[in-house]
Amino acid sequence: MSDESNIKSRKKRKKKIKLRYVALVGLGIYIVVFFFIQAYNIYNLKNQQEELNQRIKALEAEKEILIKQYNSINSLEYIEEMARENLRMVKPNEVLYVDTTLEKEGYEQEKDEE
Repeated sequence: MSDESNIKSRKKRKKKIKLRYVALVGLGIYIVVFFFIQAYNIYNLKNQQEELNQRIKALEAEKEILIKQYNSINSLEYIEEMARENLRMVKPNEVLYVDTTLEKEGYEQEKDEE
């Protein structure tokens, strides 16, 4: 009987050792996979951060240009320039010359496109 109980206790110990070994191996695999997933996430987040930083710089540059345009719109020089170009306004005693060849060429090109 002692041999038989000895064999049973050895089998139980082997099962416990196998279960512990399997559990440790499983835990080790889980930790390794978790580490790689986190490293991949960190890599992606750094790339996104870099892209966003570049976009911020581009938007700040665009903002500066728009601020300069806004400030220049309120200037008398800009208002005068727009009035002369778009509205064909002139100062007193000034003569406006219109180059009709450019207008005719543009008109002919429009006809050709149709």
